[in-house]
Amino acid sequence: MTKIQALQHFFKAANVDPARISQQTICYDRKNSLSIAVAWGYAIQVYEGNIKVPELITVLRSFDSWDKDKKKPYFMFKTKVESRGPCKKMVAFLDSVDSNGDKVWSNYTRHRVVGKTCTKDGNKVIKNLEEIRVHSRKLDTNTRQVRAPRRQCCDISSSSKKSMDIQIRPCGIDELITMSP
Repeated sequence: MTKIQALQHFFKAANVDPARISQQTICYDRKNSLSIAVAWGYAIQVYEGNIKVPELITVLRSFDSWDKDKKKPYFMFKTKVESRGPCKKMVAFLDSVDSNGDKVWSNYTRHRVVGKTCTKDGNKVIKNLEEIRVHSRKLDTNTRQVRAPRRQCCDISSSSKKSMDIQIRPCGIDELITMSP
């Protein structure tokens, strides 16, 4: 995909729910011991184990700087280069997005790096996961859900070994995003 095609693809999501684009939502799947970071309209990262929120919300550098000096890329936000192996995490990128009224659903497909497959016994959910479907309502900019700290909560359900469903919703009053004890 060229840079122009990538921007066009990104703006498909931005046109559906502009207030939510790239908003970070953190989920913990206690049953499968997974930590999930959703950057709506862009990518989802699924990690084995409990990862702290500050580490999850730091943007994974899955893109290049447009400037010529690739050794020292400059961005207006903090990024991280991921060093975890393919058995410890998976990344899924936006495939499609659609809406009906205020309901939005987006599909993310697993990105596989050639030559980097998991050959050992890792988390079976991460190893088998191919598709993630995210359901939400369009973000209402006139409510408290867009005021600082601008967090959303989510619920996770696995519909099969190869797919996962995530429902993004406003956090309840005093609801905390926490990992398993």
